[in-house]
Amino acid sequence: MSDQKGLHVKGQGFHEGYSALATPTTSALRWQTIARLGVVAGRTYEATIPPDEEAVFALLDGSARIESDDRTCEIARNGRDFTEGPTYLALPPSSDYRISSLSPTTDFLVIRAPVSSAALANVEAKMQVVHPVDAPARLVGAGNWAREVWPGVSLLPGLQRLLVGETRNPPGNWSSYPPHKHDTAAPPNEEIYEEAYFFQFSPAGGFGLQRIYTYPAARAETGANLERPATSEEEATDEALDETFAVEEGDLAIIPRGYHPVVAAPGYQMRYIWALCGAPDASRRYGAWSNDPAHDWLRKVEPILNGR
Repeated sequence: MSDQKGLHVKGQGFHEGYSALATPTTSALRWQTIARLGVVAGRTYEATIPPDEEAVFALLDGSARIESDDRTCEIARNGRDFTEGPTYLALPPSSDYRISSLSPTTDFLVIRAPVSSAALANVEAKMQVVHPVDAPARLVGAGNWAREVWPGVSLLPGLQRLLVGETRNPPGNWSSYPPHKHDTAAPPNEEIYEEAYFFQFSPAGGFGLQRIYTYPAARAETGANLERPATSEEEATDEALDETFAVEEGDLAIIPRGYHPVVAAPGYQMRYIWALCGAPDASRRYGAWSNDPAHDWLRKVEPILNGR
């Protein structure tokens, strides 16, 4: 089930087989299709990536053997251990693949996006695997907006449009903070990307709060009614966004545009897989965003708080 604006999709838990969570027809996504894939030991899952799509598989839990064309790999992750880094598979268009679960069950998040025929000649023709050691975590932010970011496949050559990684928040901490957006074509500083967050929590039962907005509120301390100009071409024509909602285990937050800070509830670690897909003419580059000017001053104090 999703909200009326298509920004929030409630978690469904593990199911055997392929289960779509959000698509351009069921949510505010324009390009991506996001699904869960559950594989049970003794029952192999086989499929083919469409010829006009690329796909990234994020391992959520379990261990599996994956065979694609002439490549084979074995991967594993304990989904309840928040100290483990993420593992990803990137599959190019027309890839045949076969997944066998080596544990009782194996759970994946699958992100798919269309690719243009003009770029297919430059696409890596084989399955690629990204282990935690291949794309180590880095610490971002300071104070109660410090978090750990795993870049995942965002640095991987061969993909045309998808950038997928993971962020891990300590209890009570914010991320995507200071708030940033990527809804305006202003290269090299900002590109148009839609994004989705898939949430998990430790211990079980945790939650967080997600806000998505397209203009900052008027600042009470100035007493001014700040009339901000539209921040993107879409915002100039569409209804402004300012939505806040609780996110729980397995939920998706869909971010078609606007700033999108998120916070973990005290007592619960929060991690989320982020999946970015650029507009057809956007360059594929992690970090092509702009901060909310009202909160950008926090960047200047981060080195002070971190003792640098």
